[in-house]
Amino acid sequence: MASVDFQKLKSPQEVKAMLRHSDKEERKRHEHSNKQINKAFTDFNIQLNLTYEQSCERYDKLIEYLDSQEGANKKKDRVLCFGLEIPCPAEINTPKDENRFFKRVIELIAKQYGASNIIAAYFHRDEKHTYRDKDTHEWRESLNHGHVYVVPNVNGKLNGKAFSSLRNINKINEAVHLMCQQEFGVDFMNGTKKKSRSSVEQLKNQSREIEQQEKLADLKYILANAEERERSAKEYESFLKGEQGKLYAEMEEVRKTQIRASESASAYEDGIKQVEEIVRKYRSRGEDDKADEIQEQLLSVTQKTDESVKRAQTETFTEALNKFAALKRQHENERDNNTLSAEEAADWLINRGG
Repeated sequence: MASVDFQKLKSPQEVKAMLRHSDKEERKRHEHSNKQINKAFTDFNIQLNLTYEQSCERYDKLIEYLDSQEGANKKKDRVLCFGLEIPCPAEINTPKDENRFFKRVIELIAKQYGASNIIAAYFHRDEKHTYRDKDTHEWRESLNHGHVYVVPNVNGKLNGKAFSSLRNINKINEAVHLMCQQEFGVDFMNGTKKKSRSSVEQLKNQSREIEQQEKLADLKYILANAEERERSAKEYESFLKGEQGKLYAEMEEVRKTQIRASESASAYEDGIKQVEEIVRKYRSRGEDDKADEIQEQLLSVTQKTDESVKRAQTETFTEALNKFAALKRQHENERDNNTLSAEEAADWLINRGG
């Protein structure tokens, strides 16, 4: 649920870094690690009528005064300042109402902790963004929110423990909740989920962490899928090599068949020559009719034989070449289908992760 978040600041450098981060003019002047800050909306932020330098001076003087008192808390791990972060309920969504809400929050904090201990206060409208909810993993719209920086001066001494006691935390949250109900008709602690002490910055970090985890899971899926595809491609490539070996063996058999056919053709030509010699003998004896008959039969046989041999040779060799070409195309297609380039993996991850 919505609540006032208490952030401990234990060094002057840390305090002033937060003041610089929150100040309107400093935001416009510098770049920040928080990429959610949209400078186009920074002018719509509001703050106490103090510059960054004036807020730092106010802080320095208050700490100097407290350290000068008898029995001052000068422990190394003392808390020098608290950053109170207050989300504005989503139902309070007009600039006028937001300003009134923040003014009333400052008044309640001043009433509980003393106005003189407030060194700076800011209301940010320039960090509007979507984030992934840590518990539900749903996308949500961030709330405009206020920051109030308070020195934990309790009875003239720095006392972070008393300042952020459970009693005081409950007291300020209940005061803001009651004010929202009475003056705006909305809840501050709305009870929609378990109480969360997460600040806006923590929510952003949690959202980024969830997104990174999801992207890592996606990347692992890509790698596992790519490895499986690579294994399949290697297995298929091995199969194709085996088939290619068989094909080469078949082509070798074709070559041998052609050699045998050539040898048969040579014997066939010798047979033709013998028949032609018989025809010449018949003609020399004047038996032309018989010679013509034998020659006509020979011509018919040679024509049929030549056509059959050529057709058989051509069909056998063409079939082998076509089979080889088909296997080659199949291998290239399978190789392409099982190759996941780095660019494809990156595009897939970006499209899926966002």
